[in-house]
Amino acid sequence: MHLNDIIKTNSDRLFIVDTECFIIFTGDSINDERPFIRIGTWYDLPVEIIPLVENVIISDRILGNPSYEQFNIDVRHLESNRYIGGESILKRFLEYQRIFGLDLTNVSVVNIEKDIPELSSQKNVSDRDQFIGIFYTDGNIKIDHGGKNIFDLNAINRESLDNAGILNMISTNSKNTDRYKGAGLVIIDNNPIFYQNGYFTSYQFPDKCLHDFSVLQVDPNYIRELLLPSQNLINISGFMKFKNQRGGKIKLLSDNYEQIELIKKLFKNSTVADEKFSSLHINTSEGLKINSYQNSPNIRIYFKQTEIKEVEISIPFIKSPVDTAKILKEKSDAVLITYTAYEESALLFKSTEVPVIVIDDGNPNIRKLSESDKIVLKAGVQYDLKKYHSFKDLISEFDGLEEIKNSLENFDREKLDILISSLLTGDKESPEMLNLPGLLKAYMHNTTDRKKFSALKEIYQDSLRQIIFNPSSELKSSIKVILALHNNSCCTIIKQIPDPAAERFIDDYNVSSVEEATLNLEQQRLGRRIIEDRERLMKLLGMFYKEIKETPSFNKIEKEMSLLKNEISARKDIYNNEFYSFSELRKRVSRRIFNADIKEILQNRKITIPAAVIILILLFSLFFLIQNRSSETTGVIQASDSSGIAGPSEQKPGEDKKIIFTVKRVDEQEKQLLQKHKVKINESDIYRYSNDVAVKNGYEKISYEGLKSKNPHWIYPDNIFIMLDGEKVTVQKGDTLWDLCRAKLEKMNADFYKIIDEIEKTNISEKNKISGLLAEAEKFSYIKQQFQIINSYKKRNGNE
Repeated sequence: MHLNDIIKTNSDRLFIVDTECFIIFTGDSINDERPFIRIGTWYDLPVEIIPLVENVIISDRILGNPSYEQFNIDVRHLESNRYIGGESILKRFLEYQRIFGLDLTNVSVVNIEKDIPELSSQKNVSDRDQFIGIFYTDGNIKIDHGGKNIFDLNAINRESLDNAGILNMISTNSKNTDRYKGAGLVIIDNNPIFYQNGYFTSYQFPDKCLHDFSVLQVDPNYIRELLLPSQNLINISGFMKFKNQRGGKIKLLSDNYEQIELIKKLFKNSTVADEKFSSLHINTSEGLKINSYQNSPNIRIYFKQTEIKEVEISIPFIKSPVDTAKILKEKSDAVLITYTAYEESALLFKSTEVPVIVIDDGNPNIRKLSESDKIVLKAGVQYDLKKYHSFKDLISEFDGLEEIKNSLENFDREKLDILISSLLTGDKESPEMLNLPGLLKAYMHNTTDRKKFSALKEIYQDSLRQIIFNPSSELKSSIKVILALHNNSCCTIIKQIPDPAAERFIDDYNVSSVEEATLNLEQQRLGRRIIEDRERLMKLLGMFYKEIKETPSFNKIEKEMSLLKNEISARKDIYNNEFYSFSELRKRVSRRIFNADIKEILQNRKITIPAAVIILILLFSLFFLIQNRSSETTGVIQASDSSGIAGPSEQKPGEDKKIIFTVKRVDEQEKQLLQKHKVKINESDIYRYSNDVAVKNGYEKISYEGLKSKNPHWIYPDNIFIMLDGEKVTVQKGDTLWDLCRAKLEKMNADFYKIIDEIEKTNISEKNKISGLLAEAEKFSYIKQQFQIINSYKKRNGNE
């Protein structure tokens, strides 16, 4: 394959690789250095292209998700990246990256307004002079090559939808629905979006939302508040772009003041109100009220009933088990909890009579609830909350199933078994079949006859084994599930609603999703182009790397590429998680259930426990307490007298402590291993490793003297710091890079010599095994002594 097989015409130089990510090839051959321009971002941009990108163009329209910039650049050598754009947007865009620990102060910047402050300005966007960029005040960008246009942002947007355009279309398609006139929630990306009378309040914001919003007719224009207890705000950028483009209003409730200020600056066209999540108190005119719990990501929601306005449903949402014992003492109509939080505090629910509603948050252990009477909420389904004051009103909500209702009233077991057996042979997604477990549960919890209760429970659990509620996209669009509250129980009622038959949208492009019959035609055309251009781009990149494979520098290039891939992968791992800053969360999650909780459970259940058992329980609780105190002491990197970089800790009793990632420390056995091998970590090694880590995280190198004295330019509390192997650290007051790196090198050496000892035990004839162990040992090598040992073993093994 040759270059002209891929770049046949000028227009082939443009690669559209995602909805708002464009790659332009500016080269003449596959030997050119850095012959690509990038406009916009793509979460899955191939790492192979990053070293080949000459310039990144930043548009006033903020193309792509600005949070994904960290996955699209060389984060190991930030100064090698070069940005082109208007002065205002460049400043705001680069500052925004501080949210993700990137200091882009020293990147190369080309300010298009510096010399020609006209209505439109032309600038070379490549060192190859024939590529001219034209920047317009309306946000349009054109790129010409040889007098011919190869990129016109306005023209592309006319032909296909951008991300904000897709959300606009979903908003338009959702305007005539009344499915959200009541009160309830939908689950998207493991978190709830609450609604009351057509308005939405989102807890966090989903990573992917286009498909679910279009299927469920969630109007993004009516999302009024974002509750943001997590320090990780990566997912809100796409939604903020939508608000920014429309000049819309949004309230952000977060304790991350600095991050919210950066968000406001970047999306300055939107009207952003902000309040602290920790003092959250929402009271909307539609009747939705939400309060937060102190030092916790948990909240309590009050829903107004549409039919009877004086009736209110009070439900806590437990994201973390920190408040579970306290919450279960409060009066609630039901408890909403993620499965992971439930699993960590399940013992506390043994004595509660309040209905427990569990969110399936992807934890595989949720299968343990398959035969439980707990309600499990599925992603992408609408759930209405209703409270019923009579059993008659509740039963009347179940459409159809009249014969089964009669048999349940009279409790004709034989006839009931025949009717249920007949029903189970029908359509697996029919409302009648899906309503059977809810109907059985309703009768089960509203009988005082113990014999009847036991029989109904047996039938109910059997129905759960046979009826799996895992609705298709088509079914999700045409039903809603009522969470029916009555008599201290909750059952589900499936209600069919008019199918809007609205077009669907997708978040990710692949062959099967692009060919869905209900997909919006504009997005379908764009999707086909994207898939084709991704394939063309990968072929072109393959040609570049094939050309240099035989060159002496290829090994170095390959190693750098591997390190960059690991770095970006580590960043994705970090920002795929939610992390919180509440001290109580950390304490109680680490030891799960503590002494007071166990005591409370025993008192509530009125169980007589032998004295010896009580002593064991108290000792067990004390063990967890000591373990937790120990982890809090060793988990934070301690300050060094001579090498402090962040200021000394000024934390007062009762102040919040952050949940942190930190380096693993050597244990006593590993210390003995280091002594056995006479390992000494020299200060020069720490100095080199510290500088390498600093550069990896986007900071400049520093002199030995500067490193040993306090320097404010490296570590800031709350920054996420990434070590050379991708291990993550959340910086705390009192943390020092010097001590962090010393601990890291000690741990690396301990892991290294464990492998060396294993090699010593291996027969020299097992060359493949030894080669594998050496490859593993190399991962923990940094100091000169380690490389000398590896080289000697390689020579002995015949590897060199």
